[in-house]
Amino acid sequence: MFHTLWDRASPIGLDIGTYTVKAVQLNSTRSEVLEAAEVDVPHLPNDLQAAESILAQCIQDLLKRGRFRGRQVVMALGFDEITVQSIRVSPVPGKNIADVVLEEARSRANQELDDVEVRFLPAGIVQQGELQRQEMVLIVAKRGAIDRKLRIAEQAKLVPVAIDAEPLALARAAGRQYRRQSDQSQTMMFVHIGSRATLVVTVRNERLLFAKYFPLGGREFDLTIARQFHIPEDSAKALRRSYGDRRAGNRDPEVVTTVRDTLRPVWNRWLDELSRCFRYCNVTFRGEPPERIVLSGGEATAELQELVSRFFEIPVEILDCFRAIKCASRIAESALWDIALGLALHSGRPQRESLDKVTVEEPSRVSHEVR
Repeated sequence: MFHTLWDRASPIGLDIGTYTVKAVQLNSTRSEVLEAAEVDVPHLPNDLQAAESILAQCIQDLLKRGRFRGRQVVMALGFDEITVQSIRVSPVPGKNIADVVLEEARSRANQELDDVEVRFLPAGIVQQGELQRQEMVLIVAKRGAIDRKLRIAEQAKLVPVAIDAEPLALARAAGRQYRRQSDQSQTMMFVHIGSRATLVVTVRNERLLFAKYFPLGGREFDLTIARQFHIPEDSAKALRRSYGDRRAGNRDPEVVTTVRDTLRPVWNRWLDELSRCFRYCNVTFRGEPPERIVLSGGEATAELQELVSRFFEIPVEILDCFRAIKCASRIAESALWDIALGLALHSGRPQRESLDKVTVEEPSRVSHEVR
């Protein structure tokens, strides 16, 4: 019997970040890590073509260093490449729900959607006044961003089997770690804190309820310190990392106090944005408020965990991406691998065009090309 590649191993989950590229590949049952590797991304030029060539070379170098099988990859679109929005629609007799969603997307954009791809996931029925309406998570991807990912894959001699969205990858990776019955009955808020933005995803019973980006992340923290101390951004980043990574007994109390006082205003802004997401979910999905918050990404530190825990007064933890997946060697800073793992957990099969059944992995398609 012949077996396709995805029967022997998962596609390679390829997460292209601001500072690093991470790759993860799993076995066929998605229960064990076959390979995981990362490489630093050098400073990229403003020239788009040159930047794509550098990224493609970084990816080739990364895959050559690891024992990855095959050339099939799943890549992600993230902040600046997609727009994620919650909308509400009412079913219209005789009209496909996809057309209703597309009309709502057009009205919000106030223009035709010729240069984007639109997908949606139903989050549930919500009460709006005396009416019940369908809450949808709308994902709009720029075609230029999709084409850019495909060009990078082609230059790296890879075969992309799917271009995923970061919110779906995060929900997939996080959901893989929380499969106990008690977890399934909770509404959980997953918060990926990156360098340029924070992604918030709320899930209940493996159903995506809410997703949103807001433009605050590690780079804003570093710039805040750089402005305060009149030092370069790289030095500010090193200062923030070193004071936070040291054991409590070895920290200079004066440095700790100064850095925390400097960061407090931007932390408060970050917490305020997070609380807006929390309140929206609490009000929209009455009786299903978030009961736990899980942090991930490069900025998922114990310090932020403590801040969030005090602010919301509910359990807050840092995601262990490989808690429920066998990993030969323990990967340091497991929370950094959330998006790459979520991409590797993708089925690797082409997404179905059917609008009848929707899962976290297969959002419905409503672009003007397919209706």
